[in-house]
Amino acid sequence: MNVYRRSAWWESAAFGVILFLFLAYLSDYDGYEGDDINLVMPMLTLAEVHSGWIWAYKYDWQPLSYIFGAGLYTVFGTPAAIFVSSAAAMALATTVIYHLLRTTAGVNPLLALALILTVPEIVFTGLYYNSSSAPIAAIAWAGFLVLRSTAGPSVLAAGVLIGLAALLRVDFLMVSPLLAAIAYANGATLLQVTKMAVAAILVLAAGIVAGILDPIGAWDVYVFSTEQAESKAEHHGWDDFLKHRVIAVIFSPAGWALLFLGSACWAFTADQQQRRRGLIIAIGALPMALPLFNLLSVKYMMPALILWPLPAALFLKGIEKAVGHPKLVRASFIAGTSLFLFVSADPMKAPPFVRLATGDSVLVGSHDGPRSHGAYLNRWLEVSKIEGYRPSGYQDGATELATRIEGAQTTTLGFIGHPSHFREGSFAWRALYIRLAYAGYRPEVPGRGHLILQTPGGPVHLFADEAAASAANLALGDCLVRLFTGWRLELLNDQCVQ
Repeated sequence: MNVYRRSAWWESAAFGVILFLFLAYLSDYDGYEGDDINLVMPMLTLAEVHSGWIWAYKYDWQPLSYIFGAGLYTVFGTPAAIFVSSAAAMALATTVIYHLLRTTAGVNPLLALALILTVPEIVFTGLYYNSSSAPIAAIAWAGFLVLRSTAGPSVLAAGVLIGLAALLRVDFLMVSPLLAAIAYANGATLLQVTKMAVAAILVLAAGIVAGILDPIGAWDVYVFSTEQAESKAEHHGWDDFLKHRVIAVIFSPAGWALLFLGSACWAFTADQQQRRRGLIIAIGALPMALPLFNLLSVKYMMPALILWPLPAALFLKGIEKAVGHPKLVRASFIAGTSLFLFVSADPMKAPPFVRLATGDSVLVGSHDGPRSHGAYLNRWLEVSKIEGYRPSGYQDGATELATRIEGAQTTTLGFIGHPSHFREGSFAWRALYIRLAYAGYRPEVPGRGHLILQTPGGPVHLFADEAAASAANLALGDCLVRLFTGWRLELLNDQCVQ
């Protein structure tokens, strides 16, 4: 390894550490958009999930994510380790993309960062726990391997990473044709591409044999999720209008300019071989267009979007060649990307059709929280709960109740609800449960749908439904609260928490 390559890796490593610290500091640690906390909490009792005693959100769609998260909790003993793993994964993914931009595309550090920021979701994905972050890191490194070398070991390792990404989250299989196309366009033979596919298939087969992946269960989740997305298209607030708005925030305004203007300039200035390679890669990317038909979150495009800064660098060079003033184009692009960290370009129906805004930018609802057409720093701070955050009533109530429980002389409580954040009764199963877990109380699972957290004053029982409470046969009297969804602590008899 020459001195330049060695120094480039040190620079990339420094970039990754700084990015991780940034994401970890701003990260959410107690639930941002609902699905995250639905994923995290079953990881604390994974053995009981496998036995069918505890409900887990879409387990068969992301089995290795659950196993990985449970391992983090076992090692570190706190849910924070699971939440911050998204920051670590996205820092790892973005670092390798940054390294490729610096060494392969030959752009300077500021320009590399600006290209990455044309996909704001890269930062969003690292700010709250989600099952996409770890497979995104696997795909980014698979992309690195096939771009840097088409030798046997590289394509085999890339195939293993693709298989692992699919075990972490099944829909990441959709990006495999894109990676195969990148490898082929980069000089790999059809045999080498086939070896990469076989390696991915063998990893999936090993996952099935080991009992990690249940193909039938994964298919059932896919069918259910597809039907759910299609039905929401008929509901006000989740209809096609919303999907079009979500599509509009896939890229920053600067990113959209690169996609349309930059790609046209690149196609005009590229030679025949470059256009051929671009066409091969574009064909490989076609399966990643499937989520666009029911796009309720930009996150579903992230398997391909993590690689977007690489062609974006080529598109920018296309503009440079067409305009003839490379330094001016780069400086303008960096300035524009930086501007949209603070300013939003909101579309309007009347002239001038665009409104520049800062704090009052138009928000676009999605399955993973609000997004915008700019002012991204404000949105990131809102995820971190540093800026513009107001705890919900049940979060405040759970905090107060957890404090009372920890300081109580006698505590004997039972809550009947549901372990999903989106169902009635989630107050105790989610908001209260995570606060007690952070306090160090590890759950016991004596039966189906029944959790016990042993606090200093006594046990707190969580029941998934009436049947689970009846099976426990506990005489809790007034201290058994049914469907506790609000935050009015006066609903609890004082004798329960003294």
